[in-house]
Amino acid sequence: MNLMPPHWIKWIDENIRLGNPPGAMIATLVQNKFEPNFCAATVMARMEKIQVEKTEAKPAAKVVNSVLLKRDDGYAYEDIGVKLGNSVQLSDRNVKVAINMQRPRIAVFEEVLTRDECKQLIELSRPKLKRSMMVDMATGEPRPDPTRTSDGTYFKRNENAFIAMLDKRIEALIQLPIQNSEELQILNYQVGGEYKPHYDFFPPNLTGSAAYIARGQRVATLILYLNDVEEGGETVFPEIGLKIIPKAGNALYFAYMNSTGQCDPLTLHAGCPVIKGEKWIATRWVRERDYK
Repeated sequence: MNLMPPHWIKWIDENIRLGNPPGAMIATLVQNKFEPNFCAATVMARMEKIQVEKTEAKPAAKVVNSVLLKRDDGYAYEDIGVKLGNSVQLSDRNVKVAINMQRPRIAVFEEVLTRDECKQLIELSRPKLKRSMMVDMATGEPRPDPTRTSDGTYFKRNENAFIAMLDKRIEALIQLPIQNSEELQILNYQVGGEYKPHYDFFPPNLTGSAAYIARGQRVATLILYLNDVEEGGETVFPEIGLKIIPKAGNALYFAYMNSTGQCDPLTLHAGCPVIKGEKWIATRWVRERDYK
């Protein structure tokens, strides 16, 4: 399908006004045979329209930190974290930069981890895996969600000598303070596993985000690929047509909030379904200030 029938538009608008998370709406639409990127674009467009209607109804109110921005709505790009040339010199290795994009701010690094380090992190994680959860943007509570079909676990900062070494390397690579980082999350996707289009920042206009933003909005993400996926499992940015193929040891970095609190809508991204084999990644989210 490439047209959204009126009754589905009405359904989307009703769910937006109820504060339901966009990821869940997109998942339902995909299950009803709509194309995923079309679903994401339609939901985002309806969210923007409803936000505009609310703003026009209250002309004296100032909309702050709205994530529902058009490409030309003036998101101010700044250097967040990494300042790059063709490589980054770390204490124990020189990391090559394969992609260095400014708008949106995206970088891909080669051989951040060795294959042995990837295997070690996988084996440390395997016994601890549990079903991945998502934040319900209506309530702020974590819950399982069909838009994110993976198992995962976490390692606290400096949890052991190996994790402490990785923390130090990541901090040097992305040039953001380790004390601003969340726990290192490990995710495993089996065949069919995916993460449908979503933002990593907490949408400021949704009720369930408030408690999370109070502890500091997310500003950047680093994804470490821990294995070569036989087929599928790419990270895709549908707004800009960019697709990153998982390769063991490589890393993807993207930043999405500037110093004025704007969040970049072009960082909408998804983990494509694994078609053959499995997918392992480690994710490090960075907040705007100390995170405890």
